[in-house]
Amino acid sequence: MRVLGLIVLTLYCSAIASDSECPEDSKPLLFTTYLYPENIINESLLKELFEELYSSLREIGYCLIEMDHWYEESSTERNDSEQLTLLLSIIENEADLDTKEPLLLASISQKPPESRSEIKEMVANPLISFSVSREDLFATQSIIARKIKENLRNQYLYHIRIYSSPEGVNIQGPGGIEGITPLELVRPIGRFSIEASKEGYQTLCKDLFFEDGGTHSIYLQLNKRRFYHSKYFYVAALSALSSVVFYTLENHYHQQYLSLGREDYFERPERFDTLFKRAQTFERLAVSSLILSGVSLGLSFAF
Repeated sequence: MRVLGLIVLTLYCSAIASDSECPEDSKPLLFTTYLYPENIINESLLKELFEELYSSLREIGYCLIEMDHWYEESSTERNDSEQLTLLLSIIENEADLDTKEPLLLASISQKPPESRSEIKEMVANPLISFSVSREDLFATQSIIARKIKENLRNQYLYHIRIYSSPEGVNIQGPGGIEGITPLELVRPIGRFSIEASKEGYQTLCKDLFFEDGGTHSIYLQLNKRRFYHSKYFYVAALSALSSVVFYTLENHYHQQYLSLGREDYFERPERFDTLFKRAQTFERLAVSSLILSGVSLGLSFAF
């Protein structure tokens, strides 16, 4: 009985593997291999095949990363449950035992395989399958890469159409995504966020998640920006409240000043000056706050 084992390829194309920080507009696609027997092909062929896949898949928004390197470099914030993994299996073709030509299988999983049973399941359900001679493996690298890319495009990319009310909304997203609605985008499956903005309307941020390929449509409803949505409105409200407080204090000290009599004039003459100055100070503060409130309220209609 065949003993299954996962052999993580130590890639020699270090220039590519070291560039594991994918561009913002791409989605990481983990890459690992399963070879049976281990020496079924040489490592230089795997290196060239990886390079061919790397450049081909970048065209459709995927950044190929060797799985072992991903676990070494990735932060604890990664979510493996949403991380696509490409398993490239090269095994002896059981249907052709006489020549023992290799059978190449490319399988996709929604998360990295963690057990033999998961690897076995991926091998049993390939995305593509090639039976090719060892001599032709070098010549068919571009074909293999193109086939994998086409199947990924059909099953693991989605076409999104963004509509909005009103039309002409500016859409911005990760990796330099930018456009005006109605807008059409092609994205790898998974999560990404967009920001929708238009002058005179409230900015809308939306998180999107699609786990299936195909075509999807979303509709964005932007609300008109009212004066009370402006940051200046809160300044106006706070200033108006402060003006009321200052006016109340001014009235309090002014009434105390008016209540002073002849006895106070002879026994506590400084009391007149103290109460008058306090009333005058709070009056000035009340007027200043009221002016600030009016200016801020005016700005809230413009900004």
